[in-house]
Amino acid sequence: MLLAQKQEDYNNYYDTVPTIKPKPAPQAKTWPKPLMVAIVLVAFLSGLFMISKYVQLSMLGTEINQVKKQIDTLKNDNERLQLEIAKLNSPERVAVIASTRLGMREPNLKQFKLVTPLPEQPTAAIKLVNQPTPEGSENLSEEMGFVRAITHWVSHWVGGVSEVEASPL
Repeated sequence: MLLAQKQEDYNNYYDTVPTIKPKPAPQAKTWPKPLMVAIVLVAFLSGLFMISKYVQLSMLGTEINQVKKQIDTLKNDNERLQLEIAKLNSPERVAVIASTRLGMREPNLKQFKLVTPLPEQPTAAIKLVNQPTPEGSENLSEEMGFVRAITHWVSHWVGGVSEVEASPL
């Protein structure tokens, strides 16, 4: 019979072989827990502060845009109202309203009378035809001598008209 060779005890083999032990990894420097909590808290609060500033900036931008829209609307309204004022103040519209609603009419040449100046009064004057002169008007003419002289000079310079009389309608 064949006998198997005697097997060596492999368990003991590993005990006798020198093993290389790995060097322990260098340990990272650890921060104390209160310092880490403080750093995280400061970072969190600064993030909240920055977010609040961005929200305020965004709100101001929105408000500025709304005010710009209001300004544009008010400018458009102002232009529209200026056009309406110009339309309402037009001489053609005023003439139509004066003739239709108020019963006014344009004066004709028969209502005006040109009067030549008297030799002793070289100044121009406007008088209403058939109107009594108020008492004390003589004093007024003496006080207004300078104005009358200028009026007379301007009327002669414009067209030789020295005195105009108008009658009530």
